Amino acid sequence: MEQKIADREKLTAYLLGKLSGEEQDALAEQYFIDDELFDRLLEVKADLIDQYVRGQLPAADRPQLESYLDKLPDGWREVSVARALIEVIDEENAIEKPVAIQTVAASLATEPSGWRQTFAAWLAQPVPAFVMVTGLIVLGGALIWLIQLSHDKEQLLAQTQQREARQERSLREVERKLAEEQTSNAQLRQELERERRLREPQAPVQSPAVSSPMISWLLSSTAIRDPGQPSETVRLDPKAKTVALIIPVRGKQKYTGYEVELKTEDGKRILWKDSLPNTPPIRSGQNIVFYRPAREFAEASYKLTLTLISDQETRTRDYYFTVAGQ
Repeated sequence: MEQKIADREKLTAYLLGKLSGEEQDALAEQYFIDDELFDRLLEVKADLIDQYVRGQLPAADRPQLESYLDKLPDGWREVSVARALIEVIDEENAIEKPVAIQTVAASLATEPSGWRQTFAAWLAQPVPAFVMVTGLIVLGGALIWLIQLSHDKEQLLAQTQQREARQERSLREVERKLAEEQTSNAQLRQELERERRLREPQAPVQSPAVSSPMISWLLSSTAIRDPGQPSETVRLDPKAKTVALIIPVRGKQKYTGYEVELKTEDGKRILWKDSLPNTPPIRSGQNIVFYRPAREFAEASYKLTLTLISDQETRTRDYYFTVAGQ
């Protein structure tokens, strides 16, 4: 039980972006291979969305959840589904089930037996005129009462039929939204699987539109580096024509441009320098991909400097790697 509570707290922190980058990556790799953990992640996500829709999520956590929903292909669609489900449930709870009224209506459906015979026998007896007149008045009132009860019964039956039709429509709507939720979860699995493949270093990527082989290098940032520390080693396939340099973006800012410089680690030769301001906003969780000809890379050590530009700040990161042949 304590383990499940700890897992839930960690999954909640993951979805709200409260874990460190290393913890985020480790947890993502774990739920890719653990279906039970992935299912618990979906349950925690559904609970957070439910709290968000009901206004029960703490104000400090709302921006983090909104940031996570922005990254999902159908994140805000899941919020709409949750809001619709809550409205359907609230509507069903607001409808009183007229059990007592249905019991009364059922009792009125049975006509008293033998009343005509009793009334005929009563008329056959000699009675005073005033008694007969009084009886006729009472009988008329009883008939009016029976007619009114019959009318009320028809209204109750009509209301019951309308309620049943409304419940059937609500049930179909819930089934449709549940089907959309399942489709959204399947798309989320596909998106997470795609991100996992992008995180794998040295994973060859074959473009269907390009006949020449292409390889991918996933680079990790090094803010402070000991000059004596060895660089990350990447392999260069002799048959490769193109190299894709993949850099994950982390941080809460939305970046609108970047500058990049690629040179040998000793700084003697600049291979490539470029800038791209005024691009669509780059957010945390996305990747920046640079494509360079494979012939530019010899077996040597390199340094790639990336500067991300936003309205609030400018962030610079260095990426060190050493190219080795197959």
